Amino acid sequence: MKNVKKWMSVFLCGLILLVSAACSQEEAKNPKAADVVDDLREAIEFPEMAEQSVEDLTAYGYDLTADDVEDMCFILAGSGITADEVFVVKLTDASKADSVMDMMAARRDMIKETAADYTPEETEKLTTAVIGSKGAYVYYAATNDNAKAKEILSSAF
Repeated sequence: MKNVKKWMSVFLCGLILLVSAACSQEEAKNPKAADVVDDLREAIEFPEMAEQSVEDLTAYGYDLTADDVEDMCFILAGSGITADEVFVVKLTDASKADSVMDMMAARRDMIKETAADYTPEETEKLTTAVIGSKGAYVYYAATNDNAKAKEILSSAF
């Protein structure tokens, strides 16, 4: 009888550890793109920004349609004088994330080339711009504080 109680105690302790470990695993984050961009706007100073829609993406070098995008928020400097830009997109197919990051890098490089002639002071924010992905989320940020943007974007997903 003593052995049964001892083994039952060991079994229950093991079961409790297993259940608590399963419950403590972090769930995948699923933020709204606009909420992530709002977090950036609260932490970093931006000039006046204009929001773009999914229909505008091709004009900015993104080969994406509404079928490719589950959620997005794309803002850029309204004046065109600064290179400030943030694009957070949740794709319907996560396997396209690398392709979208390539599009973001191409856009950044194109803006950087143009800025070198017209607004050379903007090239620094483009040199350190943040491009990344996590699952179906892909993001690009060129801001006055790219280190802070990277911190916020990394923790958002």
